[in-house]
Amino acid sequence: MEDAGVKIIKVELCNDGKYPIFTVGFKYDPRGQTDDYFNPLYAKVAQANGFWPFSFVDVEDSLIIDVGVDQTTKNLSVNFEEFSSVPVSTGAGLSQILNRNMLGAQVTYLESLTGPAWKVFPGATPSAQELRIYQVDGCQVGAEILNGDVQSLGMNLSSGCGIDLNRFIVRTPAIPPTNAMTFGAFENAVGHGSFAADCLDGCGNADDPSVYDRYVGPQADDNLEIVASASTADGITAAAAGQWEALMETKNGQFYVDQLLFNCDGDYDAQAASILQNVPIKTIFIGWNVAGPWSSCSTQR
Repeated sequence: MEDAGVKIIKVELCNDGKYPIFTVGFKYDPRGQTDDYFNPLYAKVAQANGFWPFSFVDVEDSLIIDVGVDQTTKNLSVNFEEFSSVPVSTGAGLSQILNRNMLGAQVTYLESLTGPAWKVFPGATPSAQELRIYQVDGCQVGAEILNGDVQSLGMNLSSGCGIDLNRFIVRTPAIPPTNAMTFGAFENAVGHGSFAADCLDGCGNADDPSVYDRYVGPQADDNLEIVASASTADGITAAAAGQWEALMETKNGQFYVDQLLFNCDGDYDAQAASILQNVPIKTIFIGWNVAGPWSSCSTQR
């Protein structure tokens, strides 16, 4: 996209990493007489994404562009939706949404403040949580919803978008800003968590797996879960995850790693904390029943 003169502001991955959302600035209006520019661009992005659908948030034209892909014919469909321009994040709107009182609230109350969800990703089963994405102060806020109630809140982190964890739990000293937080800083500020991964070997490029640090608070913190994660599509994260994998494979064998047994037994949490301490966090969710690879464990840590 950079070769086409597209200004890439940020990228979010949803739906198990198969649905990218590109926040961009286009040099042309996508609704104008510019098909000779945009159609090849859409086609190249679709091919690079394995012919899965994707979206652009065009901040220059206040436009959401949803690009659908027919998996059989590889034909593309393009839909436009205008949205009201929002300023760069000031934290005012975010503070109204991202706080302890919003957890457990009805989704109707949440959306009375945010407006309708921009994207909705249903759970894998009718009884599973759905993920809703909202535009708040120029940031994309996620909410996991179960039976109409807000179970968790979170966001992808960037220089202009961060979640103030002090609005959810109390720590002395106060928890520092999360915008550029590493896993080591997270552990020091919040507490020691348990580490997990979607997979560490043979994952495939399309899966975009992540590594996680999941902290579960005491009753004084309402047993809130705080989950920090980073995608192994990032080189720094991938290198650290590779070290963690090699350590476990040497000591416990390939089967142990392939079957993700480390997600449930916690035997290598201390080593993961050391190896990943300087890796930047990219996403934080806080609440209850936060979705992740630990959900498949027979016994919750």
